[in-house]
Amino acid sequence: MDDYLALDLAGQEGQALLGRLRGEVPRPYLLAFSRWMCVRAAVFSWVGVTMYLTLDAIHAALATMAGCRPGTRVVLTYDQPQAVLTGSTAQIAAAFEPRAAEMGEPFISRFLPGEMARLLHGHGFGQITDFGPDEARTAYFPGQADVDIAGAQRLIAATLAPGQAEIGWGRTGRAAYDRTHAEL
Repeated sequence: MDDYLALDLAGQEGQALLGRLRGEVPRPYLLAFSRWMCVRAAVFSWVGVTMYLTLDAIHAALATMAGCRPGTRVVLTYDQPQAVLTGSTAQIAAAFEPRAAEMGEPFISRFLPGEMARLLHGHGFGQITDFGPDEARTAYFPGQADVDIAGAQRLIAATLAPGQAEIGWGRTGRAAYDRTHAEL
C-alpha cells in the first residue's frame, strides 16, 4: 500500500519546512517528516512552487529530496525568463506576472531548460524529462505546426540515481546562472 504525506505550505508543518529552507532551526515534527522521507523512495509533486522560491531555497529542498532512497522522483514546474518568451506566451506571462506580485506572490526564480536539468543533475537526479509547449504540440498534435500552445512554465520529471551526485551545481553553476539571468 502506498503512503501519502500531504504538506500544506501555509500550515504549521509547511511553515516549519519553509523555515528550514530559510536556515531556521527545524521543529520536532519536521524532523519526523525528514525521517519518514528517508525510509523508502518517494514522489515529490512540486508543481507551481519553484517560481516563488529563491535559488538557495530550491537547492535546500532538492538536497532534502536527494536524502531519500534511490528511485525517488520529483515532478516540478518552473517558469522561463520573460526575455526568452515569444508570441502569446510572452503576452500572457507579461500580463500575469504583475497580478501575481500584487497578490503578494511575486515570481522570484526562473530557469532556462538546461539550467533546471543541471540543477537536478547536481543533486543526484537523472532520467530527466523536460516537457514544454513544443513537446506538447509534438506529442498531442503531430504534424500540426499551426497549433499554438502558450505557456511560460515547463514540466520536468527526474529520478534520484543511486550514489552521490556526479556534478554539483557549485560556484560555477551558480555563477553561470547569475550571469545568464543578469543578461536577460
